[in-house]
Amino acid sequence: MSKDKKKKKRNQPEKKAGKKQKNKYAQLDFDKELTYGQKTYNKLVGEWWLSQAGDKAHRKAYKHIADTLKKLMKGRPQEVVADYACGSGALLWRLARKFKRSRVIGIDGSELMLKITDQVLMHRCPDDAARLELIESDLPNFELELQCDLIVYCFPNICPRGDDQPYYDEHGAMHKADRKAARALAKSREKNPDDETCFEKPKQVMMELLDSKVVSRNLHALLKPGGICARIEYSNAAFEELSELVQQRCLFSMGALDKPFEGHQAEPIFELLETTYHISDVIDDVYHQQGAEDEEEEGGYHINILRAI
Repeated sequence: MSKDKKKKKRNQPEKKAGKKQKNKYAQLDFDKELTYGQKTYNKLVGEWWLSQAGDKAHRKAYKHIADTLKKLMKGRPQEVVADYACGSGALLWRLARKFKRSRVIGIDGSELMLKITDQVLMHRCPDDAARLELIESDLPNFELELQCDLIVYCFPNICPRGDDQPYYDEHGAMHKADRKAARALAKSREKNPDDETCFEKPKQVMMELLDSKVVSRNLHALLKPGGICARIEYSNAAFEELSELVQQRCLFSMGALDKPFEGHQAEPIFELLETTYHISDVIDDVYHQQGAEDEEEEGGYHINILRAI
């Protein structure tokens, strides 16, 4: 699969998007739409995401995330900061304001999202054009040449198309040690059947784990040695409240599984420094995609801080 990469000039006029009604997106088949890859965000899925990312819960979350990362990076190098899969720029402009002396880069595979981001940056950071950059690129992309001190991957939703798989295989999905660990993790089930949350076939779970690990490898490749990766992930519980099996799968996906699972040791590429849980209505993004809009279960997001090793 060829990897597109285009630097976007920040010269688009600002336009304010109107508020979208949720019922407009009620019939969206997210499972089907996401099989089209990142370009699907140029269409109705992108409009849906704009309506989500601009609501009160997301604004509060993005502010909290930016504040947290600024405190985290105090005393650490901050020359280059990147937002991987930056979407509509709702977090990116906040990072640009927090890291005032940094080169700040937004990367995304959707032309529509980057046009919106460009408009947002022009409005929110009008005097910072010289240090801000947008890159249109399919993700993951191992041809990107960046050396970041901090890379942020927030509310991820990268789903490879079927014809993307050879690229994933070439960049780590065929790693022997990882495949053995992923296979064991995929076949394993909760000790108590009532606690089971994974009902997909083991082969599918295995491929999802391996493809997620490839994205982690790409994040690692874009960091300087010892650089920091902040992954903000949806969750319905604190990390320590998740079952041991779910924790192990999460650590594998992040590239931070540092202990053997059933005798199989995956390759660790990150060290998990800390993880915190924050209750938030952003979890409705997940319920909406699952067709369970009226869910009232508690949820929120993890901020996982990892160091490249």
